Amino acid sequence: MKGFQEKTTGDGTFFVIKHHTICRESKTPQEGFHSIETVNPRTGDKVTKYIQEFSSLEAMITKIEWYDTDQKYETRYRGFKIHLDASGKHGVLDLPINARVTSRFMKLAENIDFTKPVEFRAWHDNKSDSTALLVAQNEVSVPQKYTRENPGDMPPPVQRASTGKWSYDDQMEFLHKRMMEVVIPKVAATAPAATQEPTQGNALTEQSATADAKLIGKVKEALTDLSDHDDYKERTRSQLLDEFFGTTKFAEVEAMPPDVLKAVLKKIDEIIVPF
Repeated sequence: MKGFQEKTTGDGTFFVIKHHTICRESKTPQEGFHSIETVNPRTGDKVTKYIQEFSSLEAMITKIEWYDTDQKYETRYRGFKIHLDASGKHGVLDLPINARVTSRFMKLAENIDFTKPVEFRAWHDNKSDSTALLVAQNEVSVPQKYTRENPGDMPPPVQRASTGKWSYDDQMEFLHKRMMEVVIPKVAATAPAATQEPTQGNALTEQSATADAKLIGKVKEALTDLSDHDDYKERTRSQLLDEFFGTTKFAEVEAMPPDVLKAVLKKIDEIIVPF
């Protein structure tokens, strides 16, 4: 298994497909990251971001979960988090529902063998001037189950009479339903936890949920302690999240593996209590 193949140095945990590549993204400089100039789609302003690129990710998919922040933030975020395990090294690949690469993944997800490693690659397709996504197993591209030529039960796009624009809403609803009712249960059935005895499995689930809640509580306490620290009290909560967790969204922190959170908490503890 190739694991997470960095184009730069460093250790990634939360991955996104942006800037025509798979990367980690930060608003502030970090070791192993390089700066890029991009444009804020809402304001049109140029902004500098820092990314760490990965030529590929190859790992077992251990879990796929749907997220919807609803009204928790000014902007509503929805999509799928793909939980990855590469020989004990954990990561999460974020696939926002409105991204073109997410549509492609949903169209091929039912053809993935979740008992085997899956490889992800992304690059700039000059022909279409968009981001291309490869999902492969055993060096062979996983074919889409739903294509333009053979859509199966997937609804066709509809052209709106008033605007002349094509709407793919029915397709997205269909693909989302297939993910929720077919793909996610399939992943859950092949995950290691599914092989546990029912009673033991339930106990482990309850213990994990309690442990996760306690861990998230410790993260919140650590952020509060940092905001009172002389070296960090001038920074906003978002800046603290970005510096220590590589994201400004607490929902993404909650989705990170426990061992990652514990490592960051240890780092924060060393700052707050240096001796």
